Amino acid sequence: MEINGVLLCELSSHFAIECNLSVNQAKVLLSVGVYDKNVLTQKDIAKICVTDTPAMSRTIDKLEKLGFIERTRSDEDSRCVKIALTDEGEKQ
Repeated sequence: MEINGVLLCELSSHFAIECNLSVNQAKVLLSVGVYDKNVLTQKDIAKICVTDTPAMSRTIDKLEKLGFIERTRSDEDSRCVKIALTDEGEKQ
């Protein structure tokens, strides 16, 4: 689950300006977009984006309110919440 950190930062900076998002929001959308739906957890995304889990939670909350991502509980473990792009998030 490795994404080149330099590439992610560079892409997210351009993407953030283009889509009127914060750089952290752009990093989350790009990270989630790289993987299949319902694969990444909030902890996974925080690790990819090199940030702490509480900060990632706030960013994911904002993206969820914008309708770009959705949280779904895992069928195997209800404590595990998977993050996926919505149709609107994929358009971004």
